[in-house]
Amino acid sequence: MAANCILRLARRRSSREIKLSDGTEVHKGELIGELHLWNERIPPMNAAGADLRWAMSFHRLLVRSFQELAAYVEQAPGFQGIRAFRGEMTFARGRGMVQRRNLAAQLGLDVVPIRRPGWS
Repeated sequence: MAANCILRLARRRSSREIKLSDGTEVHKGELIGELHLWNERIPPMNAAGADLRWAMSFHRLLVRSFQELAAYVEQAPGFQGIRAFRGEMTFARGRGMVQRRNLAAQLGLDVVPIRRPGWS
């Protein structure tokens, strides 16, 4: 993928059964794609933290990265037949979860809460 892509991609097996909002059913053990933010490629924030300029820059990079991802997986032999991708966002509760779910929906993504033993 291109140098300005902010996503890293791997293959893994689904750890559970899930039905996505478009009707796609992912079976436990099925090969899926796994997405990670490529931290070194995320635009740096200024000392005051994220502002609107940073958010717009990040959003453009993320959308472009998903476009590049789609083009890549259509031709990459190791990703032929993969029907679903996953990624994790952490520390989202209450209003934070609503905001992440809204952002994800704008990008055509589903947000599915996960539970991990020992995590509160």
